[in-house]
Amino acid sequence: MQDPKEEGDAELFDFVDEFLDDRERGVEHPLEHYLARYPRQADAVRAEYASLTARSEERAPRTGDGMRLGPYRLLRELGRGGQGAVWAAEDPRLGRTVALKLLPPSFAILSGERRARLQREAEIVARLDHPGICTVYEAQMEGDTPYIAMRLVEGAALSSLIAAEQERRASGSKAPRTTEGASLPVGPRDGLELRELLAFFERTARALHAAHEAGIIHRDIKPANVMVTPAGEPVILDFGQAKEEDSAAGLTASGEVFGTPAYMSPEQLASKAEDLDRRVDVWALGASLHEALTLTRPFEAPTTPALLAKVATQEPADPRESSPVVDEDLRVVLATAMERSLDRRYPTALAFAEDLRRIRLFEPIHARPAGPVLRFRRWVRRHPALAASTVGTILSLALGLVVSLALLSRERAALEIALARHLASRAVELVHEDPSAALAIATEAVQRAP
Repeated sequence: MQDPKEEGDAELFDFVDEFLDDRERGVEHPLEHYLARYPRQADAVRAEYASLTARSEERAPRTGDGMRLGPYRLLRELGRGGQGAVWAAEDPRLGRTVALKLLPPSFAILSGERRARLQREAEIVARLDHPGICTVYEAQMEGDTPYIAMRLVEGAALSSLIAAEQERRASGSKAPRTTEGASLPVGPRDGLELRELLAFFERTARALHAAHEAGIIHRDIKPANVMVTPAGEPVILDFGQAKEEDSAAGLTASGEVFGTPAYMSPEQLASKAEDLDRRVDVWALGASLHEALTLTRPFEAPTTPALLAKVATQEPADPRESSPVVDEDLRVVLATAMERSLDRRYPTALAFAEDLRRIRLFEPIHARPAGPVLRFRRWVRRHPALAASTVGTILSLALGLVVSLALLSRERAALEIALARHLASRAVELVHEDPSAALAIATEAVQRAP
C-alpha cells in the first residue's frame, strides 16, 4: 500500500506538471480548475499555484518599441494571443525584418526537458523549405525569455477575411470586399470567385503535403493559421503543435489533445495518438475550406461539449445548404476530406489538392460519394431508435416478399416479380433519407407480389 505522504507528493507533482503543460500551450486555468482536479491536495495546490503564477509574472519579459531581445531590435507588436506576443523585429546581422514570437511568462519556469523540446520543435520546423510554409529561423532563450524568430509574412489571416465578409453581409453592405493587406473571395458568389478560392486552397494543400513529406504533421490547421499574402498566396503558420509523423507523441507535450475543436477530426478529439497521421490535417483543411465557402463551420454548437459530441457522432453540414455555388462534385470532395473513416478519407493532402484542381478545370474527380449501404449505416448511427423499429419492419416485409416470390410460378408472375423487386430495392435506398416513404414503398412491394 502506498504511503499517504508519497501519494500526496505524487499528486502535487502531477499538478505542477499539468500547470506547466497548460501554460506551455497558452492555456491559463483559474485556481478553481486545479482544486477541482486535486481536491485532496487543496492547500498544497493553492500554495503552489500562487508560487508558480508569481514566478511567471516576475519573469515576464519587458518589451517595447526599440527594445532588444538577443540580437533583435523590437519594432512593433503585430499581435498577441494565448501562446505569446508576436513582434516585427530587425535582425541587424542579416539586415532583415523578422517575426519574433515571444512565448508567455510561464515558459520562464520550463524544465530543462521542456526547453529542449522547444528547441527540438524549432529544429524540426526549420527543415521545412516551402514558400507556402512560414520559415522558422531559430529558437533561443534570452535570460528567462524564450523566443522564436521566423519569416515575417505580410497580409491577413484567412480567419480575418472570413470574419470581415460575415460582418459585411450581416450589415447588408453592397460595397466591394475590402480587407487591408490581402484579398480573397471567401463566400464566393459565382463560378469565377469559386475557382479563385479553390485555387488558393489547392496551393495550401500542396504546401501542407510538403510538410507531411518532410515528416511533419501540423495538428492545428484552421483559418487563423493560414495567411493570405497581398499577392493572394497562402502561407501556413504556427507549427508549434506539430508532431513527427512516425512519433506517437506530440512535440509540445505528451498525453494532451491539441488543436481547435471546430476543425479537429474525430480521432484527434479522441486523443488516439496511434491514429494521428497526416489525415488529421486533411480533415482540418477540409473544414477550413467549408468555412471559407459557406462562411459557416461544418460543425456548430452553443457549447464546447455539444460541439465535441457533434464531431464525434454526426456528419458535417451539407455545404450546398449555405452556398449556391457548391455543386455535387465539390460536396463529395469536402465529404471525402472530412470522412470519419480513415480508409475513405483522402490519404494525402496532395490527393485533396488534385481533386480541387479537377473541379477548377471541369475534370472528373477521383473521390466517390458514399454508396447506399454506407449511407444507410450512417443513418442508423444517427437515428438508432428509429432505425431499430423502421429497419425491423422493412426487413420483415422484405423477408415476407422473398418467401412469397419463391412460391410464384415464373410464367404467371414475371412482371409482378420484377416490379416488386424494384420497389424493394428502392425502399432500401430511401431508408436513410425518408424512413416513412421507405416503409410505404416496401408495403406496396409486398402488396404487388402475387
